[in-house]
Formats: sequence, C-alpha cells, structure tokens
Amino acid sequence: MSQSESRFGDGVFLGLVVGGILGGVLGVLFVNRSQSSANNSENLGTETSTNTDQVLDDAKRSLEEKITQLNDAIESARERLINLEPKPSDE
Repeated sequence: MSQSESRFGDGVFLGLVVGGILGGVLGVLFVNRSQSSANNSENLGTETSTNTDQVLDDAKRSLEEKITQLNDAIESARERLINLEPKPSDE
C-alpha cells in the first residue's frame, strides 16, 4: 500500500471520528435547547432548573460514554493497522 493511500485512509478515519464527536456534541446541545424551551413553556420555576440540570447531567454522561467508545474503537483500529503493516526487510 502506498503512502498516499495510507494517508487517505487515515484522513477518512479521522474525519469519521471527528464528525462523530462533533455530531454528538451538537445533538446534545440541540436536545438540551429543545427540552429547555419545552420545560420553560410548560412550567416556570425551580422545577425547570432541576430538570435542566438533570438533562445536562444525563447528556454529559452519555457523551462521555460515547467518547470512551470512540477512543476504544480508535485504539482497536490502530492496533489492527499496526499488525497489518509489513515489517521492513533487511536487505
């Protein structure tokens, strides 16, 4: 495999990882904003603040789990790629 093909594959993989993380963060922010405005229109007061804090904590925990899964997948893929690389021959 040529070096340019390897770089292309690395770029695609990195793009997928970054896109997944960015999509997760944007999704959390969007859900939080939607639920916050829905809670505000239904019930104004301290309960809304408590619900928002609960939603934020749940979203943060979920995002941390997804990041851990992505990091594990990256490490696994890196190990597989290292095992696939041909060892230099002594000539």
